[in-house]
Amino acid sequence: MAEKTTENKKKKGFRFPNVLVFFVLMILLVSVLTYLIPAGQFETALDEASGKTCVVPGSYHQIEKNPTTLMGFLSSIQRGLEYNASVIFFVLIIGGAFQIITATGIINKISIGAARKFAGNEVWVIPIFVCLFATFGTTMAMSQELVLFVPLGVAIARSMGFDALTGTGMIGLGAVAGYSVGLVSPFNTGVAQKIAEVPLYSGMAYRAALLVILLAVTSAYIMRYAAKVKKNPAASYVYELELAEGQNTKLDLDKEERFATRDWVILAVLIGGLAYVVYGVAIGGWWFNEMSAMFLTIGVVAGAVKGFGPS
Repeated sequence: MAEKTTENKKKKGFRFPNVLVFFVLMILLVSVLTYLIPAGQFETALDEASGKTCVVPGSYHQIEKNPTTLMGFLSSIQRGLEYNASVIFFVLIIGGAFQIITATGIINKISIGAARKFAGNEVWVIPIFVCLFATFGTTMAMSQELVLFVPLGVAIARSMGFDALTGTGMIGLGAVAGYSVGLVSPFNTGVAQKIAEVPLYSGMAYRAALLVILLAVTSAYIMRYAAKVKKNPAASYVYELELAEGQNTKLDLDKEERFATRDWVILAVLIGGLAYVVYGVAIGGWWFNEMSAMFLTIGVVAGAVKGFGPS
């Protein structure tokens, strides 16, 4: 009876709400604040040099309150989707395209191929993986998708004498470093710069310098920890976990499937497509419509080469 009571308490404990519930709560909070915060606005004017609408300094003044109504709150989601339709469809299309690319297994094969190539110099696999997944993070905004590749990283790390934390770090920290910089990421950088009304992918040199620093520091940190674990397994922060399941999740790299002709073609499509997107944005004046079309093409072509059906 005591065990059942404890289980019931755990089930009834606090659980973070679904992200959509969280968004609705944020909208509700902002709606309430329209009754509490004084209303005001700045004057705006067209800057002829840049062609953009800018705020006139010192022009802020208070205006009559116009708080949100109940219908205004209820209809805000629909109106928000309409207002930001170009951004929303852009994210949906690109997310779908990259899901197809992930389903081809190309990322798994690149990872295993890199580990196989550096067998005997295991510690150098770490910066390779950090840079590899940073590339995915800074171009495809890989973040939640990390969960799919962490088990692969853990298995590869254990096969080289490291621990699960090393495998998680060289994939997770690499992707997060790339995502944070967002060198040519259409999601965080592209959307943010559209909202800020600045040239798409502007400031790339500065972000590239930050990315190099992040990759160097991240790689050095993980390599130092991994070398310590390889020398003395008991130094692992997850030593008990390694004793319990480390041997069962190692990966035999020699038995893993190698690159086939189709995989090389998919890789060429991916690299060539991303390069063409960067060229289109920098030289051709591309915006969300053109980028969405190109990413959709990359996904469809990659899936067709892999042999996926139309559905």
